[in-house]
Amino acid sequence: MPVATPFDPPLNPPGIAHHICAADGNFMYREAKKQYELRVGMAGAPIDPAQAEANATAAAHRQYVACLSSQGYRIANR
Repeated sequence: MPVATPFDPPLNPPGIAHHICAADGNFMYREAKKQYELRVGMAGAPIDPAQAEANATAAAHRQYVACLSSQGYRIANR
């Protein structure tokens, strides 16, 4: 949902903002998985696929929300 429409409209229409932010989120997902594997590898511990997925998913979500915020939107709680 747009934040301050009358005075400060969003940078892009909703579909374009979603496309941009989904791409950012996807990149962050891959990067978070790679970073997790590097950190675990440096510690010499075995990789936990569930933990890697949880970290990557959370990082992707944070990136998506931050991107939408920078575009002038916020996620509506349903």
